[in-house]
Amino acid sequence: SLQCSGGGISLADMRRQLSAASIRVLATACGSDSQMRAMVCGAPDGAIRIFDIPADQLAAATRAGFRPLSELPGAVREPCR
Repeated sequence: SLQCSGGGISLADMRRQLSAASIRVLATACGSDSQMRAMVCGAPDGAIRIFDIPADQLAAATRAGFRPLSELPGAVREPCR
């Protein structure tokens, strides 16, 4: 999501994208990539959506545009805003 733009795609909408790709969502969470960034409207805000899925569905989730949390080593779970 981008700064000053209302939070990006909702957790529920992203979950629906996974469900539409026949990917079973076991749990959901919000988080941050923990990267430092300038405060500028239109720049990324670091907010992420986290979905726990079965390991055997990772390739399908990647094809649907999602990435493994392991690609963001500093990521932390935070309360959804």
